[in-house]
Parts: sequence; C-alpha cells; structure tokens
Amino acid sequence: MNKRLIIGTSMVIALIVFSLITINTAIRHSADAPIATTDTIDIPAPTEPVGTEGISPSKAESEDGTQTNLATDSDRGMVRANAEPQDGMNEGIEVHGRWTIEVSEPDGKLVSRTEFDNALTTSGAASLAQILSREFTVATWSVVILGTNNANGPCTNNFGDGVGCSISEYPATHATIASSATKFGGLAADSPATGPNAGSLVLTGTATVTNDTDIGRVFTVLSGCSSTSAPSDYLTCLTPNQFANTMTEKTLDTPVPVLTGQVVNVTVVISFS
Repeated sequence: MNKRLIIGTSMVIALIVFSLITINTAIRHSADAPIATTDTIDIPAPTEPVGTEGISPSKAESEDGTQTNLATDSDRGMVRANAEPQDGMNEGIEVHGRWTIEVSEPDGKLVSRTEFDNALTTSGAASLAQILSREFTVATWSVVILGTNNANGPCTNNFGDGVGCSISEYPATHATIASSATKFGGLAADSPATGPNAGSLVLTGTATVTNDTDIGRVFTVLSGCSSTSAPSDYLTCLTPNQFANTMTEKTLDTPVPVLTGQVVNVTVVISFS
C-alpha cells in the first residue's frame, strides 16, 4: 500500500510541474506577440492661419495657457520688414550743423578746442526753399562769432566797443573787409568728395581776437542774389538784389574764453540726412 501511495504522489507532482511549464510557455508567447493597433488617421494641415483675430500670428495660446511660437524664419523676416520704414519713407530730411572752435596763440600753440552742434533756423529753412525753387541763387557764406548775450564780442569796432567778428568768403583785400576791424575774409566753402565729411558743406575760416571776452553765441549767414545771376558771380551779384539770412545758430552752454591777439579757427560742417 505504501508503494501505491508513493507512486500516486509522484504522478501528482509530475502533473503539477507539467502544468506550470505549460502556463509559463504561454505567457512568453503572449509577451512576444505584436500588439494590435487601429488604422492610422492622417490629420490634414490647417488651410487658414493659426493665429486668430487679436492674437499675433507668430504666437498662439494652447488650452493650458502655454504660448507656442508658430512663425517660421521667413514669417519673422516679413513682419520685421513691414514694421520698419522702407528706404527713408515716413522720415523727414534733417540738417545737421557741427562746429569746431579752436583757439590758438599767435605762435600756433593750441589753447582750447570746443565742439558742439547747432540748429537750423526758421529763416534758414525759408532760404533753402527759396534756393530750391530758384527764387535766388547762392552768393556768399559767412560765419559770425559773438560774445555772451550778444554783447562784448571778441572784435573791436571803430568806437572801441567789443562786437562780433564776421568771417566771409570775400578775399581779405576786398574793400568791405580791408576797411573793417570786425570783418575777416578768406572763408572757404567746400564739399569734399571723400573723407569723413564727404557730401557735406564744410566752412572754415579764421579771425583774430581784439577784445578780451568769451565767445557765447555763433551763427552762419547765407547771402543770395537774383535768380538771373550766374553762380560764378557770387562775389559781385549782391547789389541791388540780395538777401542775407541766418541759416544755423547756437548759444553755447559753456562760453569759450579768448584774449586779445589769440586766433580763432572755426570749422562748420553742415550735413543732410
């Protein structure tokens, strides 16, 4: 009987082991088998811009509040180009005046150098319009340097009063220059083709101080002749048909001190943009 019991028990154990092996094999086959999926659905790209009214086309907001950048590089370039002025459109023409005043001793030793900008005057703007409309032709340019509050200038008149100094395009031998202690000739008016001042009007001139004072105000003057005058006659056409208007001016924030005998070298660069 014991022998039968042992045989029966062994058969049960063998059956259990066989069942476990079968179950394990089935599980392995199930894990290796591909998972069934549904057919893929193609979502067509939107035919209309993603951005809606009131929202920048370069950004949209998802349901969770996150902003997503939707613009391509070409889109961004187009937006920037449209936002910026094209070739100066929507911009005005500006006139710039840059002054440099150098004060030197008679031996050439530099005493001071002052640079500043000035502004186009109302009469200067009117003169430009008259010239462009051929109402007048350009005659001579002048540069004037005055004292503070237009009083006690760096030059002395025939009465011994301190007045302004005028530097014009007339030669030093011209009658109006040679007979005056306050007027200086030899002002050069050039328009360089190269260099930092290319395309600008450059006025350069020199005056000698005859009165101890401060230079506090400066301006440029343009004289014009009749429209029938030839440009080459700019030194002789002034009478009887002429005008002389202040073009640019500046009251210095810090006056420039000068002493008798010192030389004032003035450079004015007038440019347009």
